[in-house]
Amino acid sequence: AGAIPPLPGFKPQPPAATGQTAAAPAQGGEEAPLAGDLIAHIEAILLAEEAQGEPQPVATQTLETEAGTVVVLTVAAGDTLYGLARRLGVTARQLIEANGLAAPYDLLIGQKLKVPTAGDGAAAPDASPPPATGPVEPPPLPASRVGGELRFAWPVAGRVISSFGPKSGGRHNDGINIAAPAGTPVRAAEDGVVAYAGDELRGYGNLVLLRHAEGWVSAYAHNAENLVSRGQTVLRGDVIASVGASGGVTHPQSHFELRRGTEAVDPLPHLGSP
Repeated sequence: AGAIPPLPGFKPQPPAATGQTAAAPAQGGEEAPLAGDLIAHIEAILLAEEAQGEPQPVATQTLETEAGTVVVLTVAAGDTLYGLARRLGVTARQLIEANGLAAPYDLLIGQKLKVPTAGDGAAAPDASPPPATGPVEPPPLPASRVGGELRFAWPVAGRVISSFGPKSGGRHNDGINIAAPAGTPVRAAEDGVVAYAGDELRGYGNLVLLRHAEGWVSAYAHNAENLVSRGQTVLRGDVIASVGASGGVTHPQSHFELRRGTEAVDPLPHLGSP
C-alpha cells in the first residue's frame, strides 16, 4: 500500500488546439518549458496519491532491550520509507532519525526498524492522544515553517537570472532560473518522495519532481545528471542532481518550480535565506 503507483509510460502531449511548440532558448539561456507536459505528470502523481486510500496498519512487536522497551517493525517486500511512515502516522524524517539511517535510506527485507515514539518527536501508532495539560508533539523543524506556512530551502545558491512570471514573446516562466557552475549539487528543498526522475519532458532536460506534504510538488530541471530514482525518500538538503545545461539552455543553471497541486506559484516568497 505504501508503494507509489507508476507514472504513465508515455510522454503526455499538450492539447493540439494550443498550437504550442518548443521555444528556442532565449538570450541568457532561459527557456520556456512546456507546462502542459509537466502538469499532466503532476496530475498523475496527485491521482496516484488519492488512489492509495487509507493506509493499512503495520505489524509491530515489542522488544525488551538494555535501553528499555522498544517497538519495532520488520521490513517486508515492497515496503518503502514513505509508505511505512504513512502507515505508522509519522513522517519519513522521524522514521529515518529514530533509526539513524543514512542516505539513500535503502531498506532491506527482514530489516528491523524502531517505531518512533514521543521521545523521538512522534507518537507511537497506538498511543492515546495526550491530555490537554500534558506534553504535546514537538512542532515541525523551525527551518521548514514560518508562520504555519511550509518554507522551502534553496536548491542551489546563485543569482536568479530569470524570475517567475510573464516573459517576452508571450512566454511564461513557471519558476525561477538560478545560475550556478556546472556540476554544483542540486539539493532537495524539503523532505519528500521522488515522484519522477527522467528527461522525457521537452524543455526541461533532466528533471526531478519531488512530492511533499500538503499537496506541494517541487521541480528541478536542466540537470546535468539526476542522482535519485522514482520512489526514493529524500530529506531537505539531500543532493538529488547536479547543475547542467540540459533541455536546450545555453548556460549551466537550475530551473526550480514550486506547485501547490498543479498551480505554479512564485517560489521566492516560499524560500528561506539562500
